[in-house]
This record gives sequence, structure tokens and C-alpha cells, in this order.
Amino acid sequence: MALLNLRRKSPGGDSELLARSLAEQQDLSRLLQDTADIVVFTQTTDGKLLSINRHGRWLSGISETFSNTLLFVDLLHEPPRDLQQRLA
Repeated sequence: MALLNLRRKSPGGDSELLARSLAEQQDLSRLLQDTADIVVFTQTTDGKLLSINRHGRWLSGISETFSNTLLFVDLLHEPPRDLQQRLA
């Protein structure tokens, strides 16, 4: 929304201001995704994980730097052995 308002105010296209606004919105989005107790992930059309937020990594037991060959279905097969302890 702020980006749309910014665009209306500067029809000449102040690209630096737009880029800064977009970066701030992306930072806010990342912060919300990493602080919420929900799983947020992105994947390719063939199911390879591109990103997974902090809570999703915590629940699944995968590291922050996971392999780019990891598939979403790989997360569904078996929960991490210590999941019950982490949820307690």
C-alpha cells in the first residue's frame, strides 16, 4: 500500500526511493514471517524448497542453510526425533 502511494506521489519515478520502500517492506515481511508461530515456505513448481521461515525450520529440524534439493514432501515423512521434547 505504501509503495502504491509513493508511486502516485512521484510519477517521474524516483527509483531510489521506490527501491528503498520496497526493501523496507521486504524486511517487514521477513520479520513477520520469522516471528510468527506459523510455517511459511516457498517452493518451485516441482516441489523443491526455496525458503522456509524460522518456525518451519525449528519444527522440521532442518538447518538455516538447507540443500536446494530438499523437497516439501521430505518434510512430511517423519518428524524429527526430538520434536516431542521441543514442543513440551
